[in-house]
Amino acid sequence: VESAVTVGLGVLQMEIGYTFTYDNDGSQSVRSHGYPEALFRYGIWKEWFELRLMFNFLEEETVSGGSSTWLRGSDDIYLGAKIAITPQHEMLPKTGLLINMVVPSGSASVSSGDVLPGVSLVYSWALDNGWELAGQTQGNRALDQATGNAYLEFSQALTLATSLTDRIGYYAEWFCLIPSGAETMQPEHYFDTGFTVGIHNDLQLDFRGGIGLSDAAADYFLGTGLVRRF
Repeated sequence: VESAVTVGLGVLQMEIGYTFTYDNDGSQSVRSHGYPEALFRYGIWKEWFELRLMFNFLEEETVSGGSSTWLRGSDDIYLGAKIAITPQHEMLPKTGLLINMVVPSGSASVSSGDVLPGVSLVYSWALDNGWELAGQTQGNRALDQATGNAYLEFSQALTLATSLTDRIGYYAEWFCLIPSGAETMQPEHYFDTGFTVGIHNDLQLDFRGGIGLSDAAADYFLGTGLVRRF
């Protein structure tokens, strides 16, 4: 779940990370590594507006029938903007809107070869007991992996987060990916949890892990990240 707030006017925030994903469907196993998952967020024009750019590199090994094949390359670039809409007011949540697109700029073996736009509504409530409840509702244009035809991918996520100490935070999250109009893609449900560690006011580390809850989902994933604010 994305934050509903922007980074602030004139602030540059860099978020980088690494994720390992494993999936075994019985006939083959897939191990993938994603890095540096570099997201740059810059507050421009107004306090409530930010521009966003992300790039990543993928290494994926597929093992089937005793042999393995590798897929390596840079992923398509993500471009977007976030607008902070409203603060929390009693029962009404803090809200933000993300508008983004993935542009075909990656390696031939990894790139989708098409422009994939999307939009997300993010919202959160600060609860009286020190916890925060947040959610994200998202719709993206996606391509069926088997046929290459476009479909609408709906995504929903909910998370609960709290501060364990002045420097350590904890969260637990559920999210799903629901294809609409896809020929072969199936719904994926996941649960993940993790910790954030604040080194100082402008530097934070995070550690996370998750499992798939449906047949089409990956078996599990592990990751770590770093956030630096300038």
